[in-house]
Amino acid sequence: MAKSTGKKSTKAPKISKAVKAKPAAKPVKKAKSAGAKDARKVVHERRYEARKLVTRMTFVGFSFDTSYLQLPGSLFVPQLSALLVDQSKNGCSLVFMRGNPLTANLLLGSTCIVQIEPDRVLKATIRWVKDLDAKLMNAGFEFNEV
Repeated sequence: MAKSTGKKSTKAPKISKAVKAKPAAKPVKKAKSAGAKDARKVVHERRYEARKLVTRMTFVGFSFDTSYLQLPGSLFVPQLSALLVDQSKNGCSLVFMRGNPLTANLLLGSTCIVQIEPDRVLKATIRWVKDLDAKLMNAGFEFNEV
């Protein structure tokens, strides 16, 4: 006869139902890389200067007609008004309403005039343009030496 030591068995109880393993998730395809040439272009376009966000609603005068700068003593008459988003020493960002057909002229590399203050009229180049929604668009400007 076998002696009983009084110790309980360390075997785990049997599970009657088989557990199904979950299928592995499908591998996610990586987005196509834009390439090193595009990355260099982005870095080249980036500005490394402090920008001041505007805390009050500020509208600026804007014009595509640069003849004002060539005629001394002439009066600046803006073609559009835009909302100032941020400003730095060498540029700014403006929001335009699409309702004016002149906003179609907001093209990369175009030259224009921005009047931020009554006595401060600056020649600028459009550096980027983004669609915000069906009614608004945003554009970034780099000020040029006059």
